[in-house]
Amino acid sequence: MSIIDHILNLIAPHDCISCGREGPLLCSLCAGALLDPQPECYFCRQPTRASSTCRDCYARAQLVQVIVGTLYDGTAKQLVQRFKYGGAQAAAQTIVAALPTISANGLVVIPVPTASSRVRRRGYDQAALLAKAFARKHDLEYLPCLRRTGQSHQVGASRSERLLQLAQAFRVVHASRLRGKRVLLVDDVITTGATFEAAARVLHAAGAVQVSALAFARGL
Repeated sequence: MSIIDHILNLIAPHDCISCGREGPLLCSLCAGALLDPQPECYFCRQPTRASSTCRDCYARAQLVQVIVGTLYDGTAKQLVQRFKYGGAQAAAQTIVAALPTISANGLVVIPVPTASSRVRRRGYDQAALLAKAFARKHDLEYLPCLRRTGQSHQVGASRSERLLQLAQAFRVVHASRLRGKRVLLVDDVITTGATFEAAARVLHAAGAVQVSALAFARGL
């Protein structure tokens, strides 16, 4: 947590969105009650160990693993909506604290960039805040090297529609810093996995040797 966030919490602390207790947006007790998702292959949705991409999908998938903290429902949904639409930037720290422990040694942490029109409207990029907080917590390199090339609106779109929209949605800057690196993509919510897939494709093209992903919640 930044010094500014700490001061703001002291001056005007939040109430837990689940139980109403004064403190963080989600207290430790309520964070512990979040629904645990079944580990599965993000590509075909079949159960797998540690959310790894299954053997059948590995050859055509862009990511080796997509780890999800909880399901996008109930308290988790309220938290994400406060984060994205309610100006609650402090939720980034709350969400990172609720994420599962992963083996992150040597990973380069990259946020999936939000469309610039939404960043201007909100005043911040929620995925960037999450990725930066996660990298700081685990002492990892933070590299915001992805840029959006379009403003497509994907809510409600099918996986095939999203893939078409996202075919050329990202570009990479500072590509030389990616060569030979293992990358962890970070975003708040995963639905079909198409956004992670499109981002991973351009990262591989830029020289990343392996791409995995981490999301706080998975759509139902």
